[in-house]
Amino acid sequence: MSELIKATKICRDFKQGSNIIHALSDVNISINSKTLTMLAGRSGSGKTTLMNIAGALDRPTSGKIYFDSIDLTDLSESKKDDIRRKNIGFVFQSVALISVLNAYENVEFGLRMAGVNPKYWDDLVRESLKFVGLEKRMKHKPHQLSGGEQQRVAIARAIVSRPKLIFADEPTAELDTKSGLKIVNLFRHLVDEENMTIVMTTHDPSMIELSDDVIKLEDGRVI
Repeated sequence: MSELIKATKICRDFKQGSNIIHALSDVNISINSKTLTMLAGRSGSGKTTLMNIAGALDRPTSGKIYFDSIDLTDLSESKKDDIRRKNIGFVFQSVALISVLNAYENVEFGLRMAGVNPKYWDDLVRESLKFVGLEKRMKHKPHQLSGGEQQRVAIARAIVSRPKLIFADEPTAELDTKSGLKIVNLFRHLVDEENMTIVMTTHDPSMIELSDDVIKLEDGRVI
């Protein structure tokens, strides 16, 4: 294993009227490759803010964030876009599937965004949908799928270009416990069998035991 993400003295402040909200304060973390890491904590603890900074979606107020030894802090937006397209997949709580596209087309869209050669698209899409157990549902649109199935399509879209790193923001929050555990077990399999690195936010203690590492946040600080 090697260090894939490193954060040093990360602070993130937001202005709310005349007040300053300290979303993150002096956060130092290290995440190794080929691991499943949980960012744990209650709502408002800073989990999503930290994930957005580590995923180059947001910029810290101060401190440094490194991805694969690259300092993301002062990179231009275009260079950060390029890193995200080629190296990072995202799974959001809201699923964020395109409603007019079926499962196959939603996963294919991930390849379009990553700039993968079109001649590989069909094999990669089918392989990813088979991996999440939805090869027989690929022609179904999101409204024809259950919540757990929609989340698995979102995972297939995130992994289809084989990124180094996947961020999953509360992917089980809207699912029942059984469906949620299926998603986390799928992440566990991706780490163990596909050598992916996954960082997942959660406030559910039942999910934590499946992780390699846990980073617990409270009021914007690692505790």
